[in-house]
Amino acid sequence: MGRYAARRLLEAIPTLFIVSALVFGLMRIAPGDPAAMQMGREAARPENAEKLAALRSEMKLDRSIPVQYAYWLSDLARGDFGTSYRSGRPVIDLITEKIPATVQLLVGSMILALAFGTPLAILAALRRGSLVDRGVMAFVSAGLAVPSFWLGLTLILLLSVRWKMLPPAGYVSVLDDPWTALKHMVMPAVTLGVYLAATLMRFLRADMIEVMGTDYIRTARAKGLRSQRVVTGHAMRNAMVPVLTIAGLEIGALLGGSVIIEQVFGWSGVGWLIVQAVFDRDYPIVQTAVLFVAVGLVLVNLLVDLAYGWLNPRVRASYGR
Repeated sequence: MGRYAARRLLEAIPTLFIVSALVFGLMRIAPGDPAAMQMGREAARPENAEKLAALRSEMKLDRSIPVQYAYWLSDLARGDFGTSYRSGRPVIDLITEKIPATVQLLVGSMILALAFGTPLAILAALRRGSLVDRGVMAFVSAGLAVPSFWLGLTLILLLSVRWKMLPPAGYVSVLDDPWTALKHMVMPAVTLGVYLAATLMRFLRADMIEVMGTDYIRTARAKGLRSQRVVTGHAMRNAMVPVLTIAGLEIGALLGGSVIIEQVFGWSGVGWLIVQAVFDRDYPIVQTAVLFVAVGLVLVNLLVDLAYGWLNPRVRASYGR
């Protein structure tokens, strides 16, 4: 299994290279001059033209895009992620400060989606056609259709403005004050977790219905096994294998959604940092942050693939090939 993990990590290198090249190129062709934005109003004055040109040369913005990209890769190879154009601080420091906030939001959303979606999907599959099943499918349809930013704004309007039950915005670390952090995290986690819960419920319900009709489930029932053991020990274990694929893919959707949700709730995470950097044309932050997100997705997909081996012995046997 170790060789398999190493091989998958090596295969991810071309993906990371393509992602970094695309982000680098798109940022360079976007309107706006980072040097002019850094100088502010002074850049528009004719007497400051030489100063602006010197600043652009210092930022290497006067070079061609391929040459700028080669410089950036060279800096990455030395462990230098660059310096923020806006604040002058090392980019790696800015990103590492924001990672805990984003991780806290993603973990809270995942826990909420799994804790809420898994039992309801199984119950809907076992009681197919019942009122519970119809309610679950209604939630799935609504969860997939409702825009996350609209749901977030609605929760703020109801729970914060009208009923004053929860704080409307802000981030508090769970390590500093767990109770306050939980109150701040409820609405963002619900907003981000609803779509994931709806997706998981949709696929897990369908897989459970299919698995419950297989021969080995009927054989297990014929042997006199209790229904709880049949569901948890046989049906659910096999139904979760394809759901893992969906969960791994949805991590990317969660990361994309967190960019919007962090803006709605003033959650100072990596997504919030990326949006601010895009507005400021702070190239080093955007490039490095997106690269970190891509690495995170690669690692999540690797963990999902390794989880296949734990759930399915046939997949585990193929690791040794």
